[in-house]
Amino acid sequence: MNKRAPTWARLHEVAALLSLTSEDFAAESIRGRLTPRALGRGGAGYPVYHVAIVRRWARRKGLLK
Repeated sequence: MNKRAPTWARLHEVAALLSLTSEDFAAESIRGRLTPRALGRGGAGYPVYHVAIVRRWARRKGLLK
């Protein structure tokens, strides 16, 4: 696997990473303007978040040490 490739995660995976519920994370991210990117093959996009960006954002908000 390419170590330099960005890591993407779905809403519930990111929420678990920050020990939040999906609803709490969604509410916080909307307030913090952290928007998901739609990725997928063949146009079937599902919303995902870039893990590194989420971690940086969460650290700034004090959600992650």
